[in-house]
Amino acid sequence: MDICAPGSRIDRGISNSLATILIVVMVLECIQVLFRYVLHAPIMWIEEALIFPAIWLYFLGCANASRENTQISADLVVAFMKDGPRKAGMQCASSFLATVISAWATWWTWDYALYATKVWKQTALLFWPTAVAEYAFFVGMLITTIYTARQTVRYFRDIRHSLLNRS
Repeated sequence: MDICAPGSRIDRGISNSLATILIVVMVLECIQVLFRYVLHAPIMWIEEALIFPAIWLYFLGCANASRENTQISADLVVAFMKDGPRKAGMQCASSFLATVISAWATWWTWDYALYATKVWKQTALLFWPTAVAEYAFFVGMLITTIYTARQTVRYFRDIRHSLLNRS
């Protein structure tokens, strides 16, 4: 059973988290604009508080783009190839390289998460631990790596399928 399959709990959890975080950011921004420009009484802590959901939104959005296979990619060569084993092979190689790079970045974000936990910095006004926002780097990259690896396996299956149908 693929735990990251479309419609799975993880898939729905990411989508629901993104929607919730987006609403929180939107509401906080509206409150900030209302108080700053209409009432001329800015709320200083909102800007600091917005950093946390914005970072989580960015990295979960990255994972969501990987899930939907809509992330930015340089597939110019693949775009001009005819369907078949060569195109599937090029897509598989590209996706495999993306998985390796994503896994490497995930390793470094894990190391950074450990460092953030050890240092335990706090924000200036609210004294919130910045590690909460910094964990988003690791979580987002881990989910992105899982989805990218899943796409690599799909491309590999496409190669196998196109080679079997060719003979």
